[in-house]
Amino acid sequence: MGPVGSRQPPEAPPGRQPPRRSPDRRSWALAIILVLLAALCAIIGWAQWYAFHVNVPKYQHGAPPPP
Repeated sequence: MGPVGSRQPPEAPPGRQPPRRSPDRRSWALAIILVLLAALCAIIGWAQWYAFHVNVPKYQHGAPPPP
């Protein structure tokens, strides 16, 4: 323990260390976030492709020809 009035944090008693966040948990969280972001981008890309290649031709066939 530091001297009285010092700004050093008190030391934990031996055998009772505070739980530390493991780097494995942080890397798993980052991996999950990146996978979800990639899935979201893929879904948006597929929706854009579908709208342009499927819906646009469907409505162009029913429209009158341009003058």
